[in-house]
Amino acid sequence: MGSSSDNDDAESHQSSSIRVKRRPVPRKGHRKSRNGCLTCKKRKVKCDELSPRCGICTRLSLKCVFASDKSASPESSCNDLGPARSMSTDPSWFSIADTRFLQHFLFAAYPTLPLDGWTVWQGVSQMSYEYDFLIHAMLALGASHLNMLLGGTYLEAAIQHRVTAIKGLNKFLSSAHLNLHNADAAFAATLILAFQSHQMGEGLIEFLTMVRGCHLVGVHAMADFDNSLFRTFEREYYVKSASHLMKPTNAFARFGPEMVRGFCESAKKMAPLCTSVQDLEYLALLQRVATATVDNPLLGYREHTRLHDRLGWSTPEEFSRFIDPHNYPARLLILHMLILDNVMDSSIRETSTATTGSSIRHTFVYKPRILLVWAEEIANSLPAEYVPYSEWPVQFARRINRNQQQLLDWPETASASAQANVTEIMI
Repeated sequence: MGSSSDNDDAESHQSSSIRVKRRPVPRKGHRKSRNGCLTCKKRKVKCDELSPRCGICTRLSLKCVFASDKSASPESSCNDLGPARSMSTDPSWFSIADTRFLQHFLFAAYPTLPLDGWTVWQGVSQMSYEYDFLIHAMLALGASHLNMLLGGTYLEAAIQHRVTAIKGLNKFLSSAHLNLHNADAAFAATLILAFQSHQMGEGLIEFLTMVRGCHLVGVHAMADFDNSLFRTFEREYYVKSASHLMKPTNAFARFGPEMVRGFCESAKKMAPLCTSVQDLEYLALLQRVATATVDNPLLGYREHTRLHDRLGWSTPEEFSRFIDPHNYPARLLILHMLILDNVMDSSIRETSTATTGSSIRHTFVYKPRILLVWAEEIANSLPAEYVPYSEWPVQFARRINRNQQQLLDWPETASASAQANVTEIMI
């Protein structure tokens, strides 16, 4: 009997032990997160699997990457700014800095082309929510512009947005069937990226490439150019706009007859260096543009547009040869072209009228600085026998910087002026 009682107690104890071990059974309804983001997996927390950013990563401001994004093409996860989906579906992708970049773009940093084109860029901003590459391009230019003006810490953000915009744009152009609406978006993004290149000390080749890209998208994608947002880019529209915006005094005050003579003499010296028909034609066009600034300013604007058209109409082989850093005659032609770009740009009132009726001047005081950086970069890359051909353009670039108190070291007065202008815009 005692033995039987002991056995019963043992069985009862064993059964009790088994029941204790099976207590987790009530969690049977729990669904394990198998498709959660990599960040939650690494932190060993349950992911709610919300896409494109899970709730936990959003709440903790963590980078949220899903395995599907990792295995996708580089275009879908090229950096921390998120995969290439419509940004309008997830406002959390915008940081406080991004909202500032966008506002700055819309009021002060949008491209100065088309001339007097504030309404054009407002139209572009309204379509940007449909095209990630376009909104990233706008943010990139806004960030670059603020970085140039205020010497802040926006360079990394500008580059990140630029990389995302370029990758998205390339993917879009290679796969999309272009129509009037999305061709406008592609053209706008390319033009914005060209202007951003003009704010980069090492962006000369990218600037020339984007200028060519604008021409290719405009010519081959915009079949219905008359109904495009950018219809005023047509040459006669451009010249007509220039005639309305030119300063009432001498349109080319900084580029008078003496400067024109200096430019043409410098250009003529390069003639023996130009061995191709393309280079000789470009050299002749440079001299025609310079001469027209004195004799017929409107003709000067019309001829100046052909300088950039040449980049677009050239074959891929011709363009590659033209921008080759070791093609020294072409480097000198580009240097003289940059001088004329600056002259044409500075002769027009860079103002736009906002809906409030107030006139806000573009804060592009950095342009002479970039001109000098690029001019000296070209001159320093030349062999000794080519350097004399760069002397006049480099001296001209330095003179512009001295006149505007914009040497490579920003003077306090210019910095304060830029800060005040930006503050006015932000208010």
